[in-house]
Amino acid sequence: IIMKLLSDKGDLESLYGKISIGFLLVQDIVVILILIMVSSASKGGGFISQIGFTLLKGLLVIFILLPITLYILPRFQGFFGKSQEFLFVFSLAWGLGLASLFFKIGLSIEAGALIAGVLLSVSPYSYEISSKLKPLRDFFLISFFLLLGAQMAIGNISQYVVPAIILSLLVLIGNPLIVMTLMGIEGFTKKTGFLAGLTVAQISEFSLILVALGVKVGHLSNEILSFLTLIGLITIAGSTYMIIYSNKLYALFSKHLSIFERKNIREKRKLKIDVDTILFGYNRIGFGILSSLKRIKSKYLVVDFNPDVIADLKKLRVPCIYGDVDDEALLRDLPLEDIKIAISTIP
Repeated sequence: IIMKLLSDKGDLESLYGKISIGFLLVQDIVVILILIMVSSASKGGGFISQIGFTLLKGLLVIFILLPITLYILPRFQGFFGKSQEFLFVFSLAWGLGLASLFFKIGLSIEAGALIAGVLLSVSPYSYEISSKLKPLRDFFLISFFLLLGAQMAIGNISQYVVPAIILSLLVLIGNPLIVMTLMGIEGFTKKTGFLAGLTVAQISEFSLILVALGVKVGHLSNEILSFLTLIGLITIAGSTYMIIYSNKLYALFSKHLSIFERKNIREKRKLKIDVDTILFGYNRIGFGILSSLKRIKSKYLVVDFNPDVIADLKKLRVPCIYGDVDDEALLRDLPLEDIKIAISTIP
């Protein structure tokens, strides 16, 4: 859900977007390890030995898949890439195939699916694959919640409403506060911390999968699944609107967020510089404009919201800073009164 929202907003490549995806991936990895433990415990026998054996099998499969992905798969992808339909069917077969393989060797289907996605992400066709699979992803997302809803014990749900609302508020408010505190300690700006915090203000789908597995193996009751599903629905609905209107919310609360920002910010911009041209957005158009600025020996500064672009420009010794033009604080800090021209290539 978070990936879909960030993708729809066009913020996947932003700094806070990448940090949010990092949070989510770490959460998924931790949950997958717990899923393996729960699956191993349900089989009986020695608990530690079962977990060790299961993890060993998983690592063995990953080590076998890595060279296949790096050296063999690209050759087939070149063939499949010639046809959009072939590429779509191949991606689907790869994801479902690895999920089935992991299930066959005693690991969780979710672990196989996640590994399949990570391995596809290094493909040169990853963007095209992601684009083609979006409608299917959205369909399965709906199916996932329909399945969870069908398992809810509606008759007893009334007694869980008040506790669910209290815990939902803890997630909706507590999670962002924790993330903003950590981001502040790490030296990020209050805006980056705030936007990243909003993306974790919900119970993830993987936590619902974990509880569903607990019900399946008999460790938990259906009432617990219903309770957690209710919290999930409240937090997912609430955080969705928080993410969509994140910039408006930031403008509303920005004055009160300074406590989450250190004086020596890691993102702090070195703005006391002598420039007569500022270029906002280093893309295809920006590349051509920058070449012209170099030819006329203009004193220029590049401002871009993509941290990878900024890293590449710094390697080339191009004067640049990371920043979002929607951030009023950035515009105030830029030496706009001293420049001759400002150029924006931002769509």
